[in-house]
Amino acid sequence: MPLRLRASTNRRKGTAYRYFQLVRAVRVNGCPTHEVVAHLGRLEDAEANAPRRGLATLKSAPEVPPEEALVQLRDVLGLGALRYLDLMVVRAMWKEWGLTEFFEKEVSTGEREMSPADVLFVLVANRCVAPCSKLRVTEWVPNTCLPQLLRFDPNQLNNTRIHRVLDRLEGIEPKLSRFLIEHPTRRRKVDSVLFLDITNTWFEGHGGTLGQRSKTKDGAIRRYVVQLALSVDARGLPLQWEVLPGKTAEVNVLPDWLKSLDKHEILRELPLVFDRGLSSEENLFRLIDKKRRFVTCARDTKMESLGVAVDLGKLARLPVGTTPDRKALEEAGLKPTDDEDIYHIDQGVMRPPLGMKTLEKDGLRVVPYFRPSLFLRNRDSLDRLCLNIEGKVVAINDELRNAKRSRTEKSVHSKVQSLLTHFKLMDEYSVRLEPIEVKTQSTSRTPVRSFPSSSRPRGRTKLEETQRWLDGVIGPSRRQTSGTGPHPAVP
Repeated sequence: MPLRLRASTNRRKGTAYRYFQLVRAVRVNGCPTHEVVAHLGRLEDAEANAPRRGLATLKSAPEVPPEEALVQLRDVLGLGALRYLDLMVVRAMWKEWGLTEFFEKEVSTGEREMSPADVLFVLVANRCVAPCSKLRVTEWVPNTCLPQLLRFDPNQLNNTRIHRVLDRLEGIEPKLSRFLIEHPTRRRKVDSVLFLDITNTWFEGHGGTLGQRSKTKDGAIRRYVVQLALSVDARGLPLQWEVLPGKTAEVNVLPDWLKSLDKHEILRELPLVFDRGLSSEENLFRLIDKKRRFVTCARDTKMESLGVAVDLGKLARLPVGTTPDRKALEEAGLKPTDDEDIYHIDQGVMRPPLGMKTLEKDGLRVVPYFRPSLFLRNRDSLDRLCLNIEGKVVAINDELRNAKRSRTEKSVHSKVQSLLTHFKLMDEYSVRLEPIEVKTQSTSRTPVRSFPSSSRPRGRTKLEETQRWLDGVIGPSRRQTSGTGPHPAVP
């Protein structure tokens, strides 16, 4: 009997849901009706078109049995496929480096069902294309081409086998690192630079022996945090790695890594690139003494310690909300780069200030960078912060003017000082107190003595200011122009 696709619509809470069924026409007690052959459930329009085209093909050739009907390729719609293409890219790199032969030689477990090299490739492939936990890897593998590619039964890949191979891998980490560094593929291509970086992660549950309570990169405090140090070449291929305790300071990692990198001749002369987390004054001078080339980034506070002074006072006097134009930036000594939002001043090779460590030959080349958009954003944020502080000081003064008991100068000063400390503006403001007598409704009572406060920007900010008087009491000062000047990123 002919088959057809039937759709039914159900509405729930204002939302329409379409369900499909494969039905055929039958007669029951002489009355025509439909018999459900299969429930297809919810289908998208593209998914529903495929069975419609198949049924149309059967109707056009009724004399042909359904099992012998021919369907054109355009009428076939694939609803599921094994993951393949991106895994083959990982497989190609794996073969290029000959990692299968290396692991079969160094990580031998004596198992015949599945080789350790295949287990490690599965874990690496998962980490590259769809990172998940080791427990979830066993659920991910059957949906990929890996069982057919490596010729193993997905049931053979279990959590016990994975951890057994990883335990063996931990014992050959030095050999693996040397294998990657001295690989012939690396010698054929000249690497120009060596990148160093540190990140962290954490464990849930009990954690490992190196896990310590510390702050992660996202600012949260976790219970079992570990530091991960990694060095890669210019192509992003790993060279060395190390798992460190969670409270390890980043600046303490670089000295030990320099000793480790110097053991390999191929890495000894490569320039190092690392961020400001690894750079400290001691580390910079240690690299200069070793005549090791490097590129890093430092904050403007470290520029002052290196004897670098950049006068950008003209930009600091611009009104809030004004973006410095190119002429103003060039007058300040800043030169444009290929990026319209980045200007720089090449200070050349610097000599340390008097009293600091003497360098043997060339010193440190400093190039301060200035971003007008960041300058504008920082000034706007600081202006809003100052308005917020001034509003809080006004509230404190109102409370003091309405005080029902006397206040000590020390308590009022501490209250305003804690407010500035909270917003990290102690160096930007000075606090002045002026005692007053607060009148009360009852004349028999002793007059209440209070100390309304005045917070004023310090002179070092080089900003204009005005004083606002409230009812004869000095209120908080209000900046006409706010912002502490530029905050350049210094490579």
